[in-house]
Amino acid sequence: LVARVADGESLARFTNEGGAFGGFEWIGPKRLAFLHRPVPAGDPDEDRRLEASAQTLWVLDLAVDPPRLEARYAVLEGQSLDRMAANAAGALVFRARQAEGSGIAVLGPTEAAPSFYPARADWPRLSPDGRQATFSTGNEIAVMDLPGGRTRALTDNRVRDRYPFFAHDGARVFY
Repeated sequence: LVARVADGESLARFTNEGGAFGGFEWIGPKRLAFLHRPVPAGDPDEDRRLEASAQTLWVLDLAVDPPRLEARYAVLEGQSLDRMAANAAGALVFRARQAEGSGIAVLGPTEAAPSFYPARADWPRLSPDGRQATFSTGNEIAVMDLPGGRTRALTDNRVRDRYPFFAHDGARVFY
């Protein structure tokens, strides 16, 4: 991963050390969150190597000089995070998979570990105030209250509804 300014000057460099990057998301104008998964050497099956490896959520802060790279959260063994999204307050939401099932994981700007909410969820997004998450579930769209996890369906039709997101004021969900 290399962060460069418009004139091409390199601000920060992070090598993948034989791993894979994914799930890039800006947290405000100068902080970039991303997931990194190391890949053990010697296994030619990349898919299996990725499944067997632990992930780390990193945040690259470009607002400081020199830029600072912080390991924000080490994903637990048997857990996998992807499809990350952020809100303006700096909270992050992920699709989460773990032994107990799938759901969404929400990591507040000051929390050390995410809260897990069981749900058949895909493409999660947070409301601007972080009090709700919306996501695809099957072919429908749902909204979940946070914290607590009370979920309600927004759609119930024959159309495949996906990729929901909140309006900037949080009053509506578009999909």
